[in-house]
Order: sequence, then C-alpha cells, then structure tokens
Amino acid sequence: MSDGELGGGGRFDLSVSSGRARCVPSEATPDVHLDLSVLGSIYLGVHRPSAFATAHRLRCDDPSLVADLDLAFVSEVPAELGYGF
Repeated sequence: MSDGELGGGGRFDLSVSSGRARCVPSEATPDVHLDLSVLGSIYLGVHRPSAFATAHRLRCDDPSLVADLDLAFVSEVPAELGYGF
C-alpha cells in the first residue's frame, strides 16, 4: 500500500521560527524525501532524522538541513503509548 492510498503523501513546506512550526502544502521542489513511516518515527521522537539519512530512508543533498531536522524534532520526553493493548 502506498502512502497515497493511505491519504497521505505529497509535498509540504515545513518552517520553524521561534519554536513554532508551520506546515503547508507546496508545489516547490522538495529538499528532503521521506515516506510517511519515517515521518511518523521522526515526529514521535523515536529516531533522529540523521539516523534515517544514514540508512538511506531520508534523502537530502544538504547535510546541514539534516542537522537542522535533528534539532527541530528533538524531544526530551520519550514517546510512549498511553494505554495497553
């Protein structure tokens, strides 16, 4: 199943300023390529973007941008599931 079949995917512009993030649809050429499973792991703070870049699951031509993503998604609070199943 592709990300498109799940209702996700596409291009988005993510900007972070003064600790606030903004994400909007975009038609611009992307600087970073990743799939939804990678984005979910990054968003939850499970793994750093640089780890996915090393594993070739996040592609970016600018190493400083990967470092910026590491900083943007870092969390002191580990992800946890709030209920058992």
